[in-house]
Amino acid sequence: MLQGNEPQNVETTKVHINENGTDDYSCLKLTYNDGCTAESVQTIGQELKRNARIEGTKGSIFLTGFSTR
Repeated sequence: MLQGNEPQNVETTKVHINENGTDDYSCLKLTYNDGCTAESVQTIGQELKRNARIEGTKGSIFLTGFSTR
């Protein structure tokens, strides 16, 4: 959810299938009615940096150590 809205479309843009036949890495693109998009990366067995980037028409903000908890 972004700003309390459910995405209108969820697309898998990348996926890695491991030797056991399960996905251990994937990227998703979420598209909302107002034109906003969000992208996320999910992984098992890899440590990723927890960053977030917000981009708009007047600039961008980069957050390090981002968590929704």
